[in-house]
Amino acid sequence: MAKSSPARSSAKFILPDLPKEKWCDFRIGYSEHNKTLVQLAEEYKCDPRTVRSCLLRNKSSNSLGKKSVPTQIDLCRDEIQEALAQELPRLPDNVRSIYQLSCFLLPILKERGYKGSERTLRNYLRLHPSVKAIFEKEQKGAIQ
Repeated sequence: MAKSSPARSSAKFILPDLPKEKWCDFRIGYSEHNKTLVQLAEEYKCDPRTVRSCLLRNKSSNSLGKKSVPTQIDLCRDEIQEALAQELPRLPDNVRSIYQLSCFLLPILKERGYKGSERTLRNYLRLHPSVKAIFEKEQKGAIQ
């Protein structure tokens, strides 16, 4: 296995020529505070290669996070709220659990454009305050 030349391994990459006031936080740490890529990566909890690419593009650490992708629930939140408002008051007697409610609401929501699964809907309903209140009342009534 051939060793790489020391000049090549120690070569610095060329940073874009920008005025100091436009420097990103990575460049400030790299240039002014003489931190290495590894030190910056540890500080910002990312990979040194990410720090290097951000330095070359002059991107700040704010742009490191993953892009958030909206869930099916987020895309149809208004339709779900509307369906709950319409259907909860006239809920059939055989609906006694969140699972049954999600199975009951799923066809209604599919007509309105919901593309998610029943399980996703059920998990959302389990955390929804008005649905929790209804089933807690039923459980208290059944216990007494």
